Amino acid sequence: MKLSLEQAVGQLFLTSFVGRQEAPPEIRQAIAAGQIGGIALFRHNNVARLDELRALTESLQTIAREAGQPPLIVSADQEGGQLMAIGEGTPFPGNLGLGATRSEDLARRTGLALGREVAALGINVNFAPVCDVNINPDNPVVGTRSFGEDPVLVARLAAAQAAGAGAAGVPETPWSSLKLPFR
Repeated sequence: MKLSLEQAVGQLFLTSFVGRQEAPPEIRQAIAAGQIGGIALFRHNNVARLDELRALTESLQTIAREAGQPPLIVSADQEGGQLMAIGEGTPFPGNLGLGATRSEDLARRTGLALGREVAALGINVNFAPVCDVNINPDNPVVGTRSFGEDPVLVARLAAAQAAGAGAAGVPETPWSSLKLPFR
């Protein structure tokens, strides 16, 4: 597929919107025109019921497909523990709980389960695991989202969780406390 310069640049952008059953007209038009590469979904903006979320992600991909555009990146922040963008997903322990087990196998299996759940909903990128090393116990953002205070342990468990999600077909993005302008 040959993209125009505008479309190629547009593929670098993710956007978000408020809507649970369909995207607003301007988002649908931007998808059809190839002006955006993907959507970031948020519980408070896009998730009420899981069947609605699956229908929403499918409708977004249908818009892109019918317009001859590349498949969209459909992303969410389904970390487990305190940060569950999907809401109704399996209530996994936070990464600090996984860190306490020191088990790479358990982290990998958690990543696999999280990956399978988001993939079933049409989400193909998960903004997890958090790779922050929890060196400041007073930090209100990291807390239980971190695997712990040992950088080697954090690296091992984050890599294992990402590998599990990858095995489910959902590449997790181990970015440290990703800050996006639309959050």
